[in-house]
Amino acid sequence: MDFTDDVLDALLLDGKVPAPLEQQPKETPLAYAAFLAYVTLGRKRSIRAVAQEHGHDERQAERWSHKHQWAKRVALFERLRLRAQLLTILHAAYSKAEAA
Repeated sequence: MDFTDDVLDALLLDGKVPAPLEQQPKETPLAYAAFLAYVTLGRKRSIRAVAQEHGHDERQAERWSHKHQWAKRVALFERLRLRAQLLTILHAAYSKAEAA
C-alpha cells in the first residue's frame, strides 16, 4: 500500500480512487460505511466517535478498524487530500503566471 507522489498525482488527474480507499474484499457494507464515517471525521476522528455517531458497538468498530487497516487507509486518504490541494495551488499559480 505504498503510493509514490507521482502515482497519487496520476490517480488524481485521472479522477480515480486508489484501491485501498474502496470497499475491501470481505469488508461488509456496514464496515465500509463505518470506515467512510471514520475518514470524514477529520481531526475529531476516533473509533469511539464513529461508534457513537453512527450507532455501532465500539468493540465492533475496533475489530473492523484492525481487520481492514483503517489507520493505513486513512493515512493514504490524507496524503491524497494534501496532494490534491497542492495540485490545485500549483495549477492556479501556473494559470496566473501564463496570464501575466
